[in-house]
This record gives sequence, C-alpha cells and structure tokens, in this order.
Amino acid sequence: MYDHVTAEMERQILEALEERFLSSVLALDDDERAKLLTWVPVIEDTVQKAQQEAAQVATKLVGVDFRSHDPSNENR
Repeated sequence: MYDHVTAEMERQILEALEERFLSSVLALDDDERAKLLTWVPVIEDTVQKAQQEAAQVATKLVGVDFRSHDPSNENR
C-alpha cells in the first residue's frame, strides 16, 4: 500500500483517463459529438486529432482509408 502518489502514477492515471475520455467521445454519433462541442468548444482540436489517429489506426489494421472510402463501389 502506498501512502503517497508518485509522479509516474499520476502520469499513468492521467493518460488512462484521457484515453477513456477520447474513446467515449469517438463512440458518439456525429450529432452527439456536435452537441458536445457546442457545450465544450475548447476540446474540438483534441477530438479532431483523436479522430485522425483513429482513422490512421483503422487504415493500418484494415488497409482501407475510411475517410475517403465509398463502400457502394465495392461490388462493381
């Protein structure tokens, strides 16, 4: 048991909380996200960066750039 929190512990906690927050924001649909940004506009840059990073990860995992992918052309 610790009787104090180290700087490294604080960093790990902060990182985990930020990751959880961004995951929950990315899980919102477009309308919900837009409404959140009207309430807290200061997080817009953070949300955009997280969306870009998520798209890059998806592209690496699946091999498709979802930002420019049109699924209606797949069966042609």
